[in-house]
Amino acid sequence: MNRSVKVILSFIVLMILLSLSFNSYSQKNIVLIPKEYNGLNWSQFVEKLENHYHIRFFYEDDILSKQVVSIKDSISLNDFLEMEMRNTNLHFLDDGNGNYFISKSEISNYDLSDLFISDEKEPEIEDNDKTNENYLKTNNDYANRTIIIGSRKKAKNGKKCTISGYVRSSENNDPIVGCTIYIKKLGIGAVTSSSGYFSITVPKGLHILTASSIEQNEKKITIDVRSEGTLNFFMEKRLVSLDEVVVTGDSYDNVRSTSMGLERLAIKNVKYIPQMFGEADLLKVALMLPGVQNTGEASSGFNVRGSPSDQTQFFINNVPIYNTSHLFGFFSAFNSDVVEEFKLYKSNIPAEYGGRLASVFDITTTEGNKQKFSARGGISPIMARLFVETPVQKEQSSAYVGFRSTYSDWILKRVQSPDIRNSRAGFYDVVTGVNYKIGDNHQIELFGYLSSDDISFSTLADYKYENIGGSLNWRYRLNSKSKFNLSTVYSRYWFEEANHEVALNAFRHQFEIDNYKLKGVLNFIPNNNHNISTGFESTFYSIQRGKHMPLADQSVVSAINLGSENSIENALFVSDEWKILPYFTVYGGLRFNNYNFLGGQNVYHYENNSPFEEETIIDTSFYKNGEIVKTYNSFDFRLAMNYMLTTSLSFKASVNSLHQQLFQLSNTISISPTAKWKMADYHIKPLEGYQYSVGVYSSPDATSLELSTELYYKTVNNLVEFKNGADLTLIEIPETEIVQGDLKAYGIEFMLKKKSGRLNGWLNYTYSKSEARVQSPIIENEINYGNPYPTNFDKPHAFNLVVNYKFNRRFSISSNVVYNTGKPVTYPVGIYYLDGRRIINFSGRNEYRLPDYFRVDLSVNVEGNLKAKKFAHGSWSFSVYNLLGRKNAYSVYFKNEDGKINAYKLSVFGAPIVTLTYNFKFGNYAD
Repeated sequence: MNRSVKVILSFIVLMILLSLSFNSYSQKNIVLIPKEYNGLNWSQFVEKLENHYHIRFFYEDDILSKQVVSIKDSISLNDFLEMEMRNTNLHFLDDGNGNYFISKSEISNYDLSDLFISDEKEPEIEDNDKTNENYLKTNNDYANRTIIIGSRKKAKNGKKCTISGYVRSSENNDPIVGCTIYIKKLGIGAVTSSSGYFSITVPKGLHILTASSIEQNEKKITIDVRSEGTLNFFMEKRLVSLDEVVVTGDSYDNVRSTSMGLERLAIKNVKYIPQMFGEADLLKVALMLPGVQNTGEASSGFNVRGSPSDQTQFFINNVPIYNTSHLFGFFSAFNSDVVEEFKLYKSNIPAEYGGRLASVFDITTTEGNKQKFSARGGISPIMARLFVETPVQKEQSSAYVGFRSTYSDWILKRVQSPDIRNSRAGFYDVVTGVNYKIGDNHQIELFGYLSSDDISFSTLADYKYENIGGSLNWRYRLNSKSKFNLSTVYSRYWFEEANHEVALNAFRHQFEIDNYKLKGVLNFIPNNNHNISTGFESTFYSIQRGKHMPLADQSVVSAINLGSENSIENALFVSDEWKILPYFTVYGGLRFNNYNFLGGQNVYHYENNSPFEEETIIDTSFYKNGEIVKTYNSFDFRLAMNYMLTTSLSFKASVNSLHQQLFQLSNTISISPTAKWKMADYHIKPLEGYQYSVGVYSSPDATSLELSTELYYKTVNNLVEFKNGADLTLIEIPETEIVQGDLKAYGIEFMLKKKSGRLNGWLNYTYSKSEARVQSPIIENEINYGNPYPTNFDKPHAFNLVVNYKFNRRFSISSNVVYNTGKPVTYPVGIYYLDGRRIINFSGRNEYRLPDYFRVDLSVNVEGNLKAKKFAHGSWSFSVYNLLGRKNAYSVYFKNEDGKINAYKLSVFGAPIVTLTYNFKFGNYAD
């Protein structure tokens, strides 16, 4: 343990030293070398400095138009400017933030608004002009025209004013999510919500507001605040030039906010990353983020920070998705063309989320284009997709639909094996939505989702499974400081397995889970120091545990109906992000959970100090439909803090508690679509988890880098495990096959991102451990003799590298390098004989490991011509998955051959997978 502490402390010290070394850089230390700058005219001199050092000059064009730079000896930039200004009777000001102002008259910080910002005579409330109109001509735009907010008649003496509004894309009127609104001289900022809404409180007077987003050009707006008012504005789409290829990340979340373990990705940022079968897949890319793993290639589920996959919740527009994969894990169940943004919470999860211990994947779709008709899609050897969006009423309402389907059967027909040739594998998914804006304060969103799989293994079994869901959302802006969201949600998941391997035992098995939810969230921002959120959530769950029926007349299988389960889960929550000091912010949240397990159910009572078995049942109670069988009340809390060491370096810490009432029944290493969901009931208690995290975060000035190091320690009580040899398909009394124990996981995550430039991407390394322990006074209820054992997803070392290199706008290459420790397994270790019978002796649970996993991927991306006027634009992506053809072990299985037990390694992809994909969209390259 001492060695682990030393490693952790070394990471923290290294992180701080790296960040301080970056942040110690400033424009005052810039040294001008004669051979690089001597003899340049003033425009060339300024351009070179701005490109190399990320500083800005502001001056009138005519005052230095004939000036030639003369440098004979090395000199600092500030000393050179002082000397140069004396010789030309000019004056300059360094504002300390990388901005240099040059004028014919003496200037100070208070003169900047008069000298460099033009004022408007007529008051304006909204900046709806989509053109970039600048009144001061410089090499970089300092600020747009002045926009007057409010009026002096409405001004309140001695009080600050709250400005609120919406930020939208000038291309399609979509809200810009996660846009940072920042006023640098005040050190205050805000981030837009999923509807593009922001609210910020500032003193009256002139301010320069900077809006920055991953997908849009940075925008500076000069505002003259006279009273409370509204500021709505558009941002232009970023043209992807060589120095502006943004990958992901937001410096506000990374450094200034209290968020920890938050990862954000936009589909446009990952579409060139090489993926299996050439499909741009956010969830597969998520596996290359720190702390996120699964049990192997082509497997379902995500294991986040050492937790089982059922402890992660997936939402798409508030709709919970219970199975996130197609074809048993080869593809995710989300069409990339429809996704606008994706957030992963894995540390201090906001208080509005509950019901899962490990993480939340929150996916937001586009709202649809309110300006013009648009379409895009793609086609590969095994799949096609299409997305269409159109305004219903321009500027007010829009509709969209996305469709994706596979046609992979033609590949199966060309395989020599008759079993594979006579099989089939197909899926499709549909996403659709309508958005309608009612006035300035109301918006209605109707959303629908469907995914369906139909798979047949010719001589074994047929599988069908389906997600279907929808939501109706109402967004209401009460005033400039508060807004309210109300959502009604429905979601259903069902599967059917028809097993015909042996005719006498052929069966059909069905399962279904439905849930209905009502959720309301009120956000209130009284000032820049508080961001308050409160609300309620009520969910009704219904599970059809399974119907087991004979498949054909010759089958001897008996029909069994496992019955149903119902429950209601209610929650109230409140949270506040409180900026106590300019450099110190805390977040606190509280969530009350009320869970009721309902009848009609039989509840069995067992002998004291005896295992839960049919033989130990002593009594039975029956509860009518709707009658409360068992109630569990609990409190979840959230605490987090951010201490800013510098403007671009911060230290954060958080602690969370959560409860989970729904879990999966699966005793396989990899989660399959046929894994059933189960509710906490009279005997099986809800899961309870705690997580503690600390970290250092940096976004060094004058760079496009983001660095973070985060440590975590988590515990889970009442972890659901299964007795050795448990058969969960026909489990009639669940508590007789289930035991509950504890889980402990800890680790350290290091992340480095380069967000822009020709070369961009990220690398991360994670060291982690995950152990489970099931102890009991009753021997039958213990696993591994009560000793701790590695979980199925314990992979101590994980390294990921994602690199993109853009030669020009038309040609780029991308590559992934993935390494992780092999997953734990249980092996047969010996044979012994008892009464003449041969018995195989197995090792302790998960005592051994598979070989380590290593993979390299490569993709080459070519855009079509860059003509401005064209009907449609196309691009090609050539990708190779598993470039080196490494045969990574998915599992190891054993065969008894001639009295010997031999081991064999199974690889899912033992050769390179080559794919060519064509993508298209209406319009030109920039549309």
